[in-house]
Amino acid sequence: MVSPAPGWYADPYQRHEYRYWNGQAWSEHVGDHGQAFVDPPGGMTQQAAGSPSAASVPAPTEAQPGGPTPTYAAPWAAPAGPAQAAPGRRVTPKLLAGVVVAAVVAGGVGLFVVNSSKPSQAQALTGTALSTTATTLTGAGGLQLDIPAGAVPPDRNGKPGTIVVSVNKVAAPTDVDTSNLPNSVKMSGDVFQIEPEGQTFTTPVTLTLPIPHDVQAKNVGGLAYLDVATRKWISVPGEVDAAAGVVRAPITHFSWWTMWQDNRDQMDNWRNTHGGFFDVTNNGSGVGSFPYSFFQLPAPHYTGYTVTYGFCIKAMTFDDPNQAVDSSWYVPGDLLFTVWRDWRQANSGGTQSYWLPNGAYTVDEVWGGSEINPGDPLYVPIYGFASRPLGNLVVTAGSHRAFTESSVQLDAAKGWVSGRPECAGVLVPSLGTGDVQVTLNWPQTGVDLDLHVVDPSGNEIYYGNPSSPTGGQLDWDNQEGGGTPENIFWTGGGAPKGTYKVSVVYYAGDKPADWSIRTVVNGKVQTFSGHISESSPTVQVTTFTVG
Repeated sequence: MVSPAPGWYADPYQRHEYRYWNGQAWSEHVGDHGQAFVDPPGGMTQQAAGSPSAASVPAPTEAQPGGPTPTYAAPWAAPAGPAQAAPGRRVTPKLLAGVVVAAVVAGGVGLFVVNSSKPSQAQALTGTALSTTATTLTGAGGLQLDIPAGAVPPDRNGKPGTIVVSVNKVAAPTDVDTSNLPNSVKMSGDVFQIEPEGQTFTTPVTLTLPIPHDVQAKNVGGLAYLDVATRKWISVPGEVDAAAGVVRAPITHFSWWTMWQDNRDQMDNWRNTHGGFFDVTNNGSGVGSFPYSFFQLPAPHYTGYTVTYGFCIKAMTFDDPNQAVDSSWYVPGDLLFTVWRDWRQANSGGTQSYWLPNGAYTVDEVWGGSEINPGDPLYVPIYGFASRPLGNLVVTAGSHRAFTESSVQLDAAKGWVSGRPECAGVLVPSLGTGDVQVTLNWPQTGVDLDLHVVDPSGNEIYYGNPSSPTGGQLDWDNQEGGGTPENIFWTGGGAPKGTYKVSVVYYAGDKPADWSIRTVVNGKVQTFSGHISESSPTVQVTTFTVG
């Protein structure tokens, strides 16, 4: 009898939703509600537990050079069995197309309202990023997005993720609350909408924006994103490269991004007297085995991994309470301050100094790693995050405190705890994509919008009919808004030829909503946005043709 292929299956011990079958026996790795745990098998004999049924065994994959290809899913994305959607009133959020989802994005997604269904943004760059490889996307003037290997999370079935990235230059939003900005601070330069909005990553990615010619580099402080809940810009301290005329910063999610400048007189002198620096150095080689035993993960398949290292600020008390508003702008809470290192890339790693106002800070040290995959498209890289509390650290005028990755020893006895830190945000699996992908997003919470796509055969895909005979799938039905997308897609080579119709329907809620739809058709990206309310509950957004 041929042993079933390794993979996630229903737990035969009936203590969890899923348990990992290693090809010979049931392992201790289990999953519930999209989270991974360790629970040694037991409670019945191996013979009684049996092996996965042949009917549920996934198709075997050809081994790649260098060893067999592991097929286990990432621990936070164990696959579920197919779910059936029923028409009618929905009560709780449903995961569709047979998957388990990770939760709502931390932070927010900014949407600029354009009351039309015509694409109006100027596309600055587009490209594809994979879980398995590092990706660098470049645009005009120094615009750049660096996505480390392993940063793109697997999809909701636990397979290597693929995201189609698009960066659009958009008009600056006019309905922003600026009460959190110091008088000397303002946004400057272009505003970019990075899609898919709300996408988060296993480790931060690096966004680089060009500094306008009329802005002095010495006054640039970093990047900022628009928080949908507060309609405020939130600062992300960055590194200014005056020679290249750019500013770059690690970011944890896609949203609306721009840069900010501080026009104080004698800015350098002001900083030296009003704060100090946390200096983060990450020159770790990343050569050798990923520390899988600490994270209680299966042994890695490859040698080499990327490292993200830095700190999170959990709480703060500023020395000058009269400057609390100004100080909070420079150090927003629950922000990840890191340096990323890939030993294969000469421009990664090094030291980054982060400025903080004088005061006391409750700080966690953070380490994250992702196994490097040298090109096996079927392998999901192993990934782990860990943190440990450092207590209260005091910042005084001109002070420097060093954080050095080379001193890290991942050991529970030294206070390290495995798990994604809150400041990294909630991890959102990659959306399904392929020949055709249509994604709906809206920022308002408490409003339920629905995405509808009619395929060339007349099949209408939506929450009540989440899949079609032509291969179209709805992989997530969002009933609460707040930046988590609805997404309908056809995998590569599976989209039928003909005309598709896209619409948005207002299902339930007590206020109007601002929607944004992105279509990806054979690699071509278009974004539409508009307004919808209960009084006019249906918007015909666009049609497109697959030839």
